Amino acid sequence: MTEIYSANPPNHHRVWSMAFYVCTSFIAVFGLCGFISAAHSASFTTNISTQSVLFAFGSFTFAAFTSLIVYFLLKRFSGPAIKVACFSMFALSMLAAISSFAIDAFSGVMATFCTASFGFYLYWNWHRVQFAGECLRISMKTLENNNGLLWITLGFVGLMMAWSFACGMASYALSSFVGDSDDSWVQVIFFVPTFTWGAMVLSWMLYCIGSGTMGRVLLTDDPNPVKSSIYHVFGAGMGPICLLAFVFTLVRCLRFLSNTTRERNTRQGNNFASCFFCMLTTLLQALEVFMKYLSEFGLIFCTMYGCDVLEGGERVGELFERSGFNAVINEDFLSMPFNLAKSLLAIVNGMFSGYFGKSFGMDPTVSAAVGAIFALGVSNLMFAPLPVLSRTLFVAWVSEKNLLQKKSPEVSGALHQALTSFGYSTA
Repeated sequence: MTEIYSANPPNHHRVWSMAFYVCTSFIAVFGLCGFISAAHSASFTTNISTQSVLFAFGSFTFAAFTSLIVYFLLKRFSGPAIKVACFSMFALSMLAAISSFAIDAFSGVMATFCTASFGFYLYWNWHRVQFAGECLRISMKTLENNNGLLWITLGFVGLMMAWSFACGMASYALSSFVGDSDDSWVQVIFFVPTFTWGAMVLSWMLYCIGSGTMGRVLLTDDPNPVKSSIYHVFGAGMGPICLLAFVFTLVRCLRFLSNTTRERNTRQGNNFASCFFCMLTTLLQALEVFMKYLSEFGLIFCTMYGCDVLEGGERVGELFERSGFNAVINEDFLSMPFNLAKSLLAIVNGMFSGYFGKSFGMDPTVSAAVGAIFALGVSNLMFAPLPVLSRTLFVAWVSEKNLLQKKSPEVSGALHQALTSFGYSTA
């Protein structure tokens, strides 16, 4: 029997973590040089007024307050929240379909077809709602008992901002060093690969910390699952993360290069080449989304069993063999209340910020846009750990059902009851 959350990935994965650390050191040095160069080449002045600061503070505070209310509502009404989100999104789809007939008949027919397909999808998979609601409730309870995940998420947001600034300054330093006014090649060869690699590594490090925390809570007797997950991710667990992020970066860079070539051919009037690179860009984008989805499931297994990337991929295949597309359906239902909540928060905070900014003499349209961005940022931060917690719960239920029943009988019983109430016995 494979040990759970006690094994480390193979040593050859550590080469990739060392490569990432070298890349990070290189970016830090060049970023510092770029910052010093920019500081000496231009004087830093600020036009930020007191009104702008007060507006930003008020808009951000309102976004945080409303997001907190929504978070507690989702926590209190996790099961009904998914049902309300399903009905609300179907109603909005119907409204969009009816409105589309005002444009032209073809748009109305297509929108009606999409709405009908969405309604059939909901009807056909409605038995999954209660199971998804239980997953959401258990995930929110786990987050409440391990609220250090929220502070860790905030810390990684700071790391992401620092990485973005460092990559920008490093690109500026490199462009200044070569003395080339056209720095497009710097973007393709340097900025896009390094920024994407680092951003994906940071994102998936946070992802694996959340996954490891949930898995340790469900399947082990670890007294401090958050701390253990952090030690694992920053230690031996870095290898698979860096490797998968590197492969993902290659695909994204190819897509960026293909899209840049398409734009150049479009400007030159080369329609055949533009069409070819448009199709290639679309295919690469689809591959990128597919790889990201499978990689995130693979990282759960790499963290859980300490296996390499290939074995993690094999276990993902076994997961879908056992559950079919139920993993995808479960995530669809879980994402609906989050997406609806984020949209509503963006609208409400945008309206508030538009009126609030107008009282300070600011452009209402710009103020509303800034408020919507604040709401999306705060809500994304607050809801960030929940999808990975729910996904790890699903993986534990399918792959380690006996151990889950032994270590967390209440969780196993709740999920089993949610399924059997509709006559199903497997996820």
